[in-house]
This record gives sequence, C-alpha cells and structure tokens, in this order.
Amino acid sequence: MSDVIVVASVGLPTELRPDDFSPHRLPRRLLGQGGTQRFFQVGGRAFGLYVVLGSYRRCDLAQRAWQVGHQVVVRASRTRRRNKVAHRGQGSP
Repeated sequence: MSDVIVVASVGLPTELRPDDFSPHRLPRRLLGQGGTQRFFQVGGRAFGLYVVLGSYRRCDLAQRAWQVGHQVVVRASRTRRRNKVAHRGQGSP
C-alpha cells in the first residue's frame, strides 16, 4: 500500500489568497478566525499546510502568511532510516 499516492497536488502550494481562508475550514471555530489547509506531495512524501489567521477579513494577513510559508524548504530524503530502538533485557527498567 505504500506505493499508492493519495495526495494529487505535486509541489508546495504556489500562493495563499484571501478567499482561501474561511471560518468553516477550522476544526473549531473561533470568532473572527479563518483557516485553510492544503495537502501536497514532494518527492513522493505527503505533507499538509495548515494556516490560521487571527482575523480572516484582513486580506493583508493572507499575504503575510504566504511570505512566511514561502520560506519553507522541503528536501528529498537521502535515505529512509529505520528508527533504532535500544532493547533492554528482561527485568531491566
């Protein structure tokens, strides 16, 4: 099942517009707040971008959120490492 791609959008989102935000996109609505969520993939790995604005009616906040989000860099994984867990013998705490 790991070869199945669930997220169709490839690459980081290219912009966040004021009309992308809505209070209806928040799992818990708070007065005046609005949010947006995007799912995408980079290098076959799935990611989610979730942004909440304290005042979704202010159009300039969407632009400012994008300026911050645009600085995100996703690099391809060199190799997938397995988590190494030290196992203790029986009777060890």
